[in-house]
Amino acid sequence: MNSHASIWAAARGTLLAGSLTAVVWSALVFALLMIALLVPIVHLFVPPFAIATAAAFIYSVSWTAYLLCGCESHGHIFLPLAPYRCILVCRAVYEYLKASVSLIQYAITAIRSHPPETSNIKYAMPFHRRTLDVYPAANGAPVIVLVPSFMHPIYITGSKRAYVPLAQKLNQNGYCVVVPDIRYSTDQRLRRAIIDLRLVLSWVGAHIEGYGGASNRIYTLGHGLSAHLALITVVQEAAVLSQGLNGYDLSSSRPPSAVLGDTSVDINALEIYAAQIRLPQLRGLVLISGVYDVIKAYHNETTRGVERLSLLRRMAGPSLTKCLQHSPAHILASAYKILDHHFLPSRVLIMHGGNDHVSSIDHATLLHTQLEEAGVETVELCAVRSAGHLDLLTSVHDSAALSDFIV
Repeated sequence: MNSHASIWAAARGTLLAGSLTAVVWSALVFALLMIALLVPIVHLFVPPFAIATAAAFIYSVSWTAYLLCGCESHGHIFLPLAPYRCILVCRAVYEYLKASVSLIQYAITAIRSHPPETSNIKYAMPFHRRTLDVYPAANGAPVIVLVPSFMHPIYITGSKRAYVPLAQKLNQNGYCVVVPDIRYSTDQRLRRAIIDLRLVLSWVGAHIEGYGGASNRIYTLGHGLSAHLALITVVQEAAVLSQGLNGYDLSSSRPPSAVLGDTSVDINALEIYAAQIRLPQLRGLVLISGVYDVIKAYHNETTRGVERLSLLRRMAGPSLTKCLQHSPAHILASAYKILDHHFLPSRVLIMHGGNDHVSSIDHATLLHTQLEEAGVETVELCAVRSAGHLDLLTSVHDSAALSDFIV
């Protein structure tokens, strides 16, 4: 097995080195050809070479993206050959690099920032040695559990260190802030991340009063992948507990037409991951730019040509059954007849940008409708027309919607 993995890693590394070299050389040659267009007579011979060089650049960029993000299964290397798919991937890479500029700037600020004295507290002994940071506040302060997200393959985005500046700003606004490390792994799918979050919330419920936080005013804040994680953790438990309370068989039920397609979740097959870990009563959720309908999100990624690059299908699935079981919108739709809203947080704030190309605002409007129909006491939707995928996260500490919501 180790020998096979080594051969696979060597092959992938060789191909990646070759594709990166091709990206650099094709870009340089194309730049020289553009200069050659200014030279009399020579410019007549430039167009065919420019087209060939541009094609080489497009293919090398798309292959580099696939080798970096799309080949995580040992022994499986898939590279796109269709020109249209390669063009779609190049467009997605361009959008990703634009977003990465603000991410890198944010990461530099985070590296320069100093974590609190109450940092690196082990929250899951003896299960594992993951840690969390606590930003203490005055006694009785609302608690925000700031769950790190993850933008593959920029691994620092999944680290609590990347959220130091935001946590400090929220702490200055009077909140007791907790930032944990969460394991995002395609090996264990979402199960490992959900268990980690359950351990974090259990620790917060038991210990946060020693840091000035109120154990009855705990809010979970997530962005992107972590917004999905925060929601699926509570929805999964609410559906299972509601089924046990009502003793209702939902194996033949169908969801409302608001959810994409006619797919439904077999609630009887749902389980609470690590049910022995007791969650505290959460006061609310703050969900920013999240994915709540996994099937709709996968269709969107297929349209954009990035379904093999995204972590979504690999973490939520890979089978359709698993994707449905990890799709909050489908669970809410399939369990709407029996769902007891008392098992859900009483307050939910959904924030989304109208200019979000990663996760469309349709996810937010659908979730808003579903939670209201489920009977959740307070569901607020804050939509900002011009905001992109990252904009609302980096400015959330200044958001009037957040300060009015957390009580």
